[in-house]
Amino acid sequence: MNECAECHGAAGFNNSHSFEGSVNTPCSWLQWEMDKDGRMMKIQEEGTVGELVEHITAILPQFLQHCYVKREQAAAYNAQREKALSESHNSHSALLQVDFSENFTCVAQDEIQSAHWNQRQVSLFTAALWHSGSLHSHILVSDNLTHSKDTITAYMDVLLGYLPDSVSSISIWSDGPASQFKNRYMAASLHPLGKAHKIDIEWNFFATSHGKGPVDGIGGSAKRFVMQKVLNGQHIVTNAASFADAAVPWRMYPGGHSMTPAYEVHAKDPKKIVHKAIYGMMPKHLHRRTMMTRLHLFPDDIIPPEILENISEQIKPPIDAVRRLDEYTEEERAAFPRLFIPKEVDYSDT
Repeated sequence: MNECAECHGAAGFNNSHSFEGSVNTPCSWLQWEMDKDGRMMKIQEEGTVGELVEHITAILPQFLQHCYVKREQAAAYNAQREKALSESHNSHSALLQVDFSENFTCVAQDEIQSAHWNQRQVSLFTAALWHSGSLHSHILVSDNLTHSKDTITAYMDVLLGYLPDSVSSISIWSDGPASQFKNRYMAASLHPLGKAHKIDIEWNFFATSHGKGPVDGIGGSAKRFVMQKVLNGQHIVTNAASFADAAVPWRMYPGGHSMTPAYEVHAKDPKKIVHKAIYGMMPKHLHRRTMMTRLHLFPDDIIPPEILENISEQIKPPIDAVRRLDEYTEEERAAFPRLFIPKEVDYSDT
């Protein structure tokens, strides 16, 4: 922390680096500064080696304090995460990391030019939850683009509802922007949230600009998956509901986990409960990848009803082969939509 006798006043830096004979040597260095418009820009500064050393020694105490806080908080987070992932972890406690992902912009494949300037967005609140020795990924999507204490409280209420009844305490980690997580309003909401869900809540904050973690990968993976569906023409995403519909297969990726209650699963597919029970009892080497599907080929008019009810992915039929004009019959040519009627057409030379 640059407070001991050996390091105070940047003495440790000066003792480990000798600049004798080069104090007056011209040099240049890059530095981040805020311009007149309030934007951070990388500026090239020029001066002497002595001036550069003075600049480094001036910012060294603040830098060392930042590094100390970052390392201590990262060590505490890693220790809690490793403990939560261990098979012998206490099932009464859980670890939760939350953060906002960058808003998803609702674009369309082959959209017209005017649509580009009227694109809507969807807010994504990502969470990584560890309990009972396993990781559970969650994404809450909303049309409310406000990233503030009001929406965070609602998101946390939903996430805490996913915890099993056996969990009695939870440690929450997030970054520390004052406009979102680190404020008195969020601190005041911990008591009613804990009381409503009968759980003890502890909230921890990462050091400034060091809040990266699994939640960033969760949000990026889901947005990339949905965007591929949009560009393939399989989905049209215009709001949070359509985003969730497009992202449903993402939840079934190998290694993923869904905390959907059993009654919701039964309402969608009564056979799914039995399927999941049998699937969970199979030996490990017999497990199939969750994204594998069975392909059925039927004529359009005789598809069995039980197959129609469980179709998850369809292979689109190939387009008709392109034909030359002289390959069409007289009836087909006469039925072509026309902007004008030609006087006379000779098809012999086409």
